[in-house]
Amino acid sequence: MWHDILGNTPYYDSSGNGSQAGWGLSSTGADGVGFLNLHSYGYWSDTEYMLVDAWGFGTDVGVQKHYNKS
Repeated sequence: MWHDILGNTPYYDSSGNGSQAGWGLSSTGADGVGFLNLHSYGYWSDTEYMLVDAWGFGTDVGVQKHYNKS
């Protein structure tokens, strides 16, 4: 969704190379879908990863990863 529907460019390309041109949160709405107050940082999910981490999504770089819960 972050890439395909909203049209944002991630920091990393599909090969893992960083700093693509135009990366970051540039669009919060497209195709009739809009998100109010979407900020450029990590959002948590409620899904744990191991004991000390949880999955989240970084809208700043467009990546899903686990973040330390502390």
